[in-house]
Amino acid sequence: MKKIIFVLITFLTFNLFGQNDFIIKPQPKIKKISFSIVPHYVLFHGLRFDYEYQNGKKAYVFAPQFYYLSRGLHPISFTQADLYKLIGAGLQIHRKFIRKTSYNNTGYIAIGAGYNFFYSKFREYLPSAAKLYGNDVWVYSVQNLTGAVHRFEINGTIGIQDNLPTGIMIEGYLGVGYRYSMPFFSRPIQNPFDRALDFAYTGPIFIVGAKFGFSKFFNSQAPVQSF
Repeated sequence: MKKIIFVLITFLTFNLFGQNDFIIKPQPKIKKISFSIVPHYVLFHGLRFDYEYQNGKKAYVFAPQFYYLSRGLHPISFTQADLYKLIGAGLQIHRKFIRKTSYNNTGYIAIGAGYNFFYSKFREYLPSAAKLYGNDVWVYSVQNLTGAVHRFEINGTIGIQDNLPTGIMIEGYLGVGYRYSMPFFSRPIQNPFDRALDFAYTGPIFIVGAKFGFSKFFNSQAPVQSF
């Protein structure tokens, strides 16, 4: 994993600060729109679609996200809740600062912010006090619980975007950020879903990902594209 991260950092640094004009001489002004999907969100039961508008060295990205999980009941333990339904939606907005405009390779630095809302259903063992032969004991019962989470995020990334003459766009990026979650559960719970990959996590995050989609240029000297 450390080797993969080192290779990504080396590749992005080279493209951001040492890229040359490989195919087409950069134009002073580029206008384009891009539509893409971020496939690794499927691992977290989600979908993310990016819409990007670039005008010269300025670009803005609007990234709506949707989450859905529905599964059968799993065995649960005294320390781990069973999440069986999750519905969520959100939006991230990014501002890109492009190093050099180009029709093929575009290196950038970006800052962004986002908001997500999640509604969840889960089961958990909950204790209650009882008497057994005159002795105080704890009795555990399985209860169904619900919860809502408001999650906020800020982040910074560096990346490289390749636009092929066919109109296909490929982009890789990495960065860091911070998430702050405000959970509202139906009662205090043992497992608040606040680990690094959970939907109610609060804390720093490391970002790495890729996008795949299509770009459309609006310049008269842009390369010919066929969709």
